Amino acid sequence: QFARECFWAINHCGGFNPRLAEYTLTHSHPFIRHWTIRLLGADHTMTPILRAKLIALAKNEPNAEVRSCLAASCKRWTAKDSFPILAALIRRDEDANDKHIPLLLWWAIENKAVSDGAQVAKLLADKSLWQTPMMQSHLVKRLGQRFTAERTAANLKTAAKLLALAPTDADRDQLVTGMEEGLRGNAVQNPPKALLAETAKLWESRPHTPTLISLATRLGLPGAMDEAIALVKNPKTSASERRALTKLLSERRSGDALKLLL
Repeated sequence: QFARECFWAINHCGGFNPRLAEYTLTHSHPFIRHWTIRLLGADHTMTPILRAKLIALAKNEPNAEVRSCLAASCKRWTAKDSFPILAALIRRDEDANDKHIPLLLWWAIENKAVSDGAQVAKLLADKSLWQTPMMQSHLVKRLGQRFTAERTAANLKTAAKLLALAPTDADRDQLVTGMEEGLRGNAVQNPPKALLAETAKLWESRPHTPTLISLATRLGLPGAMDEAIALVKNPKTSASERRALTKLLSERRSGDALKLLL
């Protein structure tokens, strides 16, 4: 209690600064660590020493509420400063089932998706990160959806980079699921060659699932539309898949699709 009162007294007097934060980040009481992080984030304050201490906290902090505050604060720092912290937090397997931390991590990454797409790709160049429960359960699919939902050339090129970086077929399948969801709606106009090339690789190497067929159709890959029509006609196709493919064909409005639907 005394430590907390001293902390607030110093803060209210204007005495909280980076030098003090270097000490309070390693304080034995989690409340002090929590509010140090929160104040640093609120002021967008960062120094090389603080960055090193925050990365160490991300790796070793035992208190989930402090880790949660650290994840939320990463949105407020630059990508250069926050992404090493995020990488350490993503590796905290015990947080994969937390009610808040996975979404706070996503919130921080998504905030930088447009402004720092290259930094996102750099973060995911570490293939071991993909294998963490946090990435597998909460982030891979969302990344695929985020970079296709807003169809700028830069975003779609980043989506292609993610497909190229994904270390396993399972990771690429998750990205495809997210990307297909992001591309729903109007047809994609002039998709980047890089995204077409990565999708073509999947088309040649992966089973033609309804999701992959839908993604390839939305990007205009040759033959994909014909397979979508064939799946709709196939009596073995499930009702849910048929509904999704029928909606896809209605959006694309090709002559052969219209014949099937009318």
